[in-house]
Formats: sequence, structure tokens, C-alpha cells
Amino acid sequence: MKKIFRILIITAILVLAGCGSRDEQADKETETDRGYAVESQGETKKEEKDTPKETEQTQEEVGKEPVEDIIEDEDDGDDYIVMYYSDDRSVALKINYTKETAVIIDGNDRFPVEISMAPYGPYIEKCDVNDDGKDDYLIAECEGNGTGFCVYGLCILKNNGSDYDFYRYDGNFLSDLLKERISYSYDNDTGEVTFTIDNEKPLTYKKLTNTDYELQDVIWSDIIKIRFIDKKPYILAPSGYIYKDIPIPDYEGSLDVTALIDINSDLSVSLKDILPDKIPQEADDTE
Repeated sequence: MKKIFRILIITAILVLAGCGSRDEQADKETETDRGYAVESQGETKKEEKDTPKETEQTQEEVGKEPVEDIIEDEDDGDDYIVMYYSDDRSVALKINYTKETAVIIDGNDRFPVEISMAPYGPYIEKCDVNDDGKDDYLIAECEGNGTGFCVYGLCILKNNGSDYDFYRYDGNFLSDLLKERISYSYDNDTGEVTFTIDNEKPLTYKKLTNTDYELQDVIWSDIIKIRFIDKKPYILAPSGYIYKDIPIPDYEGSLDVTALIDINSDLSVSLKDILPDKIPQEADDTE
């Protein structure tokens, strides 16, 4: 009897010892799991930190809006200052809207420049405009905007070796270049406008207008945009229809055109082929 009792006691001790071992192993596994979980969480956080997030700058690489930063400058106190960057951020245009001043910033160099202070921001690029081996600057400045109109002009700062010569071609000048190259005829019965574009190979394009009103003219002057693609300036403009007894242009059924602004060796400008409804994706921008 005593022998059986001893056997039962020994068996119980072994069972309890085994349970203790399993509990300790479970605790160790839990600690290992927790340690792995913490380590994994840390790796996840690090991965999220190292992965570049989509920012305004990366979106700006397609040129839809000016790359800009609103900054605070100790030297200027509470002035409202905005930095506008080129697509590659190699050069910037610092505008103090409070003092109405603008400065080009290129590395350690600073160049004051007089441009428009209209609400829509400018665009800037650094390039060699006439292949003379010198860095020049192009600025697309908003000359004015409001309900139904937005006009940009092109500024060229040509490096002359010791300073910069300034050339400005405003929106009216650029719209005249379009008007000289695009003629139209109008069918009163169908409301169809036939555009003829004077390119090296002339193009004809047709658009339907509002037949409820009498068309009096087609203009290109109220919406003129300039965007840079691969450091080259492009003009973008829709046709505006002027109807009798309606004081503002109508853009329903407009012909949207774009053209490369060609900068000649003497710094005059002209338009390459004008393309209808062929706005490059990088320059497609609606306000």
C-alpha cells in the first residue's frame, strides 16, 4: 500500500514538473513572439519612413501647378513670402507679396527681377535659350486673372556675361501670334466654325458652337497660359466665342491649341506648329 502511495506521489511530482516546463516554454515562446512583433512593427515604421510619400513636389514634376513653398524669413518679419521652384528645384523665384519684390535664387547668387504680382504664381526655369553656353532664365508670369480670364506672359533673362538683359513678351503679343496663324469661317445655319491653322502643313479643324446666338468674332486673348516642358516654353489657349449681345467670351465647344514658343538667336520669339486639341499631358492645366 505504501509502495503504491509513493508511486502516486512521484507521478504527481513529475506531472507538475512537466506542466511547469510547458508554462515556461510557453512564456518563452510568447516573449519570442512579442519580440518578433515589436521588431516587425519597428521594421514597418522604418519602411514607412524610408518610403517617399507622394508630395506636391512630385506631382509638380508634370508641371500642373507652380512648385511653391510659403516661407517665413526672419529678415522680413511677417511679410507674405512664397518660393516658386523650377521643376528640378535647381533655381527658385522668391516673391515678397507684401513688399512686391521678386528675386531669383540660384545657389548663392541672387538676381532682383521685376515681374507681375498677380495671384496665380509664376513658373521659372534655367536653361540656355540661344545655345551660347550661358545659363539664362525663363519666367512665365501671370499678368492678371479673374472670372473667365487668365493671362500669362513670357520673360527672358539673357546672360550677357556680366549681367542679364530682360525681355518681356506679354499675353497680348502672344495672342496676336496665334491670331495671325489661325483664321476661321462660320456657317450661320449649322453653327459650325471652320478653323484653318497656318502651319508648315496647314490644318483644318471644325467645331460646333451655340446656334442660339449669332457669332460675331473668335478671340484668343482672354486665356493665355505658358507652361514649361523639358525647360521649353509652351503656349496654351482656347478659342473664345464672342456672340452678339453677350459681353463675355464663351468657351463651350472651344478649340484648344498649344505651340512651342521658339526663342530665336536675337531673342525674338515665334511659334512652332500650332496643334489643335493636342495639349501635351505635362502642360495640361485647368484652373
